[in-house]
Amino acid sequence: MQPKANHMSKPQPSPTSRRNWIPCGCVLGMFLVCVVIPVAALLVWSNRAARQVNAQLALIRQSGLPTASREMNEFYRLRPGQQDATQLYLDAQQVFSGGGFETACHDLPIVGDAELEIPPPGQPWAEQEAVEALLSDYAGGLRALHQAAAIGGAARFPLAFEDGFGMLLPQTQEMRTSARMLALEAHVKAHQGDAEGAARAILDLVAISRSLENQPILVSQLVRVAIHGIAVDLTAQLLSCVEFSDDDLGRLQRVFRQDDFKAGISHGLAGERVLGTEAFGNPAQALGQQISTPASRLVRGRKEDLALYLKIQTDLRAAVELDYPETFAAVDQAFNELQRKIDTPLGRFRYVMTNMTLPSVEPCVTAAARADGSSRCIDAAIAVERFRRREGRLPDALEDLVPDFLSQVPVDPFDGSEIRYIARSDAYLIYTCGGNRVDDGGIDDDARTDDVIRIELKPTAMSPEPGSTGPRSETSKPAKDAP
Repeated sequence: MQPKANHMSKPQPSPTSRRNWIPCGCVLGMFLVCVVIPVAALLVWSNRAARQVNAQLALIRQSGLPTASREMNEFYRLRPGQQDATQLYLDAQQVFSGGGFETACHDLPIVGDAELEIPPPGQPWAEQEAVEALLSDYAGGLRALHQAAAIGGAARFPLAFEDGFGMLLPQTQEMRTSARMLALEAHVKAHQGDAEGAARAILDLVAISRSLENQPILVSQLVRVAIHGIAVDLTAQLLSCVEFSDDDLGRLQRVFRQDDFKAGISHGLAGERVLGTEAFGNPAQALGQQISTPASRLVRGRKEDLALYLKIQTDLRAAVELDYPETFAAVDQAFNELQRKIDTPLGRFRYVMTNMTLPSVEPCVTAAARADGSSRCIDAAIAVERFRRREGRLPDALEDLVPDFLSQVPVDPFDGSEIRYIARSDAYLIYTCGGNRVDDGGIDDDARTDDVIRIELKPTAMSPEPGSTGPRSETSKPAKDAP
């Protein structure tokens, strides 16, 4: 018996209507796959990156470092107990400015465009009279510099941190001119037989480099390194041909021991991190023509990019705070990590701003190591000179200077070995192995294969004759474990 049809049951869809739904389902599926899911993933990804950014900024604040330009004015300050010499520097810069000054020094060495060698004291110096006239005409500026050095040399120049990477640094650049004027004064004093005056000019030159010590900008720290280099080179030129008193030589040693240029790079990185962070909010304004308007709209506010930037910057600053030479390896590691991130087509798109705003730190660290190394080398050179005056000969090794003139043999920042010493009949060399971190035997060339301080020996009754008790010719005395 056949069952009765249930007239109340739902009608079954026809094959035609089922076929009509298939395209709609495909479209919906494609919409989910191509739009909804990627957008949801992007939102999750963006929120995760935002949390990373906020967490990193919180850690930076907890460490007492700035995270925004409004905090930079407080971060850029004198240390407790320091006297403010800012106005004295500004007074000196006012004196050393204008067309009259540029015209007056145009044809002179150091301060002008003339590439003239200044002969050692005791030899005729064709430009000496003109240089003396220049120093006399601009004595007010020199007086202000000496006064600034006398109270410690610290300064706090007005800077517009809110301008970001477009911030101007006029006082930073003007400090170069001030340093050159002091170097010129030292040469004049040396030629006049005023050893005390020459020593004072060098001491004040080192002191005024500290005007940039607390400026949280890498460019300013590099200018500070350059000023320090002028002081070191000047000391090396005059050391054996000017009769500095032992007291003055001791003061020179002490002042060269006081600087820490790697710490300055760390300080500068803290400020650079702020400038770079704020550039993410307005790339076009921060980077100018380096980035186009469409690209700036695309990358603005990308938290993932900013998170990487903050991480790499934090890693770099931590690397710089390590002891030499571990700093070099840690800086390389941080940049290798960045390179792995951006060395793909997707990576270059994802980390546009990090790639464009991250400063080149390795050259800055190398410059700091050279400055710190030259401080240690000139300290040792002065110790050699004090030993030579007392003993009538050069030391056979730098260990001979301990403990009377050095507390210990200084360490080469580049490789961690003791600095090197080579004694010759006409000169002695004290050097670090330089940026290639290889001891090349004291090669002193334009490529700075080694960073060498060469002290020419002025023949005196105290200087050893060939064959007499004194240094072995071409004898090198590096660290005991050096290659």
